[in-house]
Amino acid sequence: MSKTRRLGARSPGVMLLTSACLTAALIMPGATVVYAQSAPKPLAPVVDVAPPTPSAPSSSLVAKPLAPSMDAAPPSAPSSTLAPNSLAAPVDVAPPNAPSSSLAAKPLALPVDVAPPAAPSSNLSSAPQTVIPQASLDLSAFPMPEVRQSVNGVLSTTLNAIISTNQMLDQNAQPPETVEFNPPTFEGTIPGPTLEVNPGDQLSILIVNDLPLNPVNERGGFFPHDENTLNLHTHGLTVSPLRNADNIYREMPPQTANLIQIDIPQDHPSGTFWYHTHKHGSVTYQFLGGMAGFLIVKGGARTLDTVPEVAPAKDIPMAFQVVRSTNDGKVVFVHQEAQQFGTFPFPDFSVAGKPFIPPADDQGLWSTYGLDGFVPPLGPDGKTPGKPSRFSYTTNGVANPILHMQPGEVQRWRLLNATDGDNLQMVLQGHGLNVVAMDAITVPKTYRLNPGDPLVIGPGQRMDVMVKAGAPGTYLLQTLDPNSGAVQASVSPYRDSQFPNGIDPRQRVSRHSFDFPSPCPTLGGSPSDCQPGQFSYPLTLATIEVSGAAQDMNLPADPLPTPQGLPSIATMLSRQPDAVRNVAFEICGAAPGTPQDPNFHPPLNLPSCGWYFERYDAAFWGGAPFRDLEMMRDADDVGVPSGANGMPRVNFKKRGIIRPDPAFIPRHDRRSLRRMDGVKSLVYRPSVPPPPKSCADHQNKRHHITAARMARHLGCSCRPVSESRQMRGTTTDWSECSRT
Repeated sequence: MSKTRRLGARSPGVMLLTSACLTAALIMPGATVVYAQSAPKPLAPVVDVAPPTPSAPSSSLVAKPLAPSMDAAPPSAPSSTLAPNSLAAPVDVAPPNAPSSSLAAKPLALPVDVAPPAAPSSNLSSAPQTVIPQASLDLSAFPMPEVRQSVNGVLSTTLNAIISTNQMLDQNAQPPETVEFNPPTFEGTIPGPTLEVNPGDQLSILIVNDLPLNPVNERGGFFPHDENTLNLHTHGLTVSPLRNADNIYREMPPQTANLIQIDIPQDHPSGTFWYHTHKHGSVTYQFLGGMAGFLIVKGGARTLDTVPEVAPAKDIPMAFQVVRSTNDGKVVFVHQEAQQFGTFPFPDFSVAGKPFIPPADDQGLWSTYGLDGFVPPLGPDGKTPGKPSRFSYTTNGVANPILHMQPGEVQRWRLLNATDGDNLQMVLQGHGLNVVAMDAITVPKTYRLNPGDPLVIGPGQRMDVMVKAGAPGTYLLQTLDPNSGAVQASVSPYRDSQFPNGIDPRQRVSRHSFDFPSPCPTLGGSPSDCQPGQFSYPLTLATIEVSGAAQDMNLPADPLPTPQGLPSIATMLSRQPDAVRNVAFEICGAAPGTPQDPNFHPPLNLPSCGWYFERYDAAFWGGAPFRDLEMMRDADDVGVPSGANGMPRVNFKKRGIIRPDPAFIPRHDRRSLRRMDGVKSLVYRPSVPPPPKSCADHQNKRHHITAARMARHLGCSCRPVSESRQMRGTTTDWSECSRT
């Protein structure tokens, strides 16, 4: 099923609601959020990597098919008619004529939202993509994800979700050691393949979910469950969120194949985007395995790609991820008995011979990885700590890889924070970072940071920076301490005479469960707390070796072009918003006291807390109460006063947690299916009739979908004449359809 990849180091010395779609900036209750309606180029040269100096040991293998380094022999010209899984063979797998273990999945159940497959077709080469494979396993090469490019306006490819066998550098061990673990991945690699498209292309992805079946004994309701159910979000693209496009409410259970088709507008700006899973309730678990990858849009009018100083620069994507596992190498899900986000009361070992371990319902959601970050997760007896869990900060799947530059050379780095909650505060020793794009939006003028001035990248954010190498030497790309307050950083790289240190410089803490072990110091701690040999800030994410013949390259000149499809900043600042919504982020808690401080309680005095606690009861959370609420609410919905102490305001109009109707795909958006010889996955073929124009169009038609769901979608009231259960769905004859 899987091949072994290594995520080791180049140098051996070296809340439930965590989602990469949330920025790490703290938004206070009552903050205003403004919503406004918005209105082919060859692959850039891949990395030229020279061997490291003899003093820099190499102890890691790069992951499954990576882009070639320019030290290696170039790959043969790719075919424009490769089938989705016809990848060039990397050195650690069988030749192409032998089935790949990560793609020859066991027979898949039919997806719940598609019709039965049609007869197999012998035409297997009609799915266009160009694959840039790894040319050689050169351990001196900077790791680069495999690249899949569109051909003739379409990128048609398959992403296979599997439990793979990889290796990580366990940075929680002293000293760090390389160990195996078994993460959920796309295509067996961390990160997944890079997808490259142009404005106007169609992105057609078949998600083959070959993860294990979901456990049957998990809590349900709104408690996290179904960790092996997927979907896919193309983060940052301005595309449709409906049906089988970028639909984050769609669910793709294990052992199914599911088609995603996204039409990218002709005027879509180019830039650095990314894709990742987005199934609510399981995102963090899947992030811990590295299920994400780059999605890069190239070309179009006024693109940054054509700026004279940018075009010749080597294009280096860097995905920063934190992967985790238990000590036995498993990426595990949440604690099923949890009734609060974090472990509380805290474990206490201050009294000799009388350790205090909080009971099961006081242990946090992610206590499966540790108790309060310091105590290992409990062993098989459920009472005493077991072995510490593992984690590794990786760049393109490798801990502290080495990147070669020549003196005076300029490179373009695409920096992606794909962690589950870390605020990265990036500095490059002896060099300033020159920001040319933020979240795929080209800035009007380059933001030029001085050496040592940190670039803050929140979870999910992307920064394109230009770097000009200085004198020969070794320089560390690092992220600074976010937790002790020693670093005060601006949330924006903008600098001018009014804001010489940026906008609102302050501590930028990382936000994830305290039960996860993390680098030292932890939140509220001090660098003096860190012990010799302990993995501590600043963390080195990559080592830059500058050597060789000097080059004479320039950084981009200002101003930078405004991409097509985007209004100018001046236009946006002068435009009246289409809507202004006030959003309140509220935290309610009802935890018991602790042995250290019996009077300590999290806040429960917000006017909304009592009313929402009553609504979100044990049944809502799958059979057991949950003591914490972290809500994003409409701040203009203030309820009405009640006069009661425990529930001062009642009758709020809206839910604090969004609960949409189940997502589905109507028949006119489905595709007929066929089997591919040698690959047990389902491939969709276009055969799309026009969508219905009226309720009457659906009378006496057969649809592979339940009556209630179809009526909700069309806004019609249809009386079903007959129904029969088939293929996990209902085939219905409709009649007497009318608009509700």
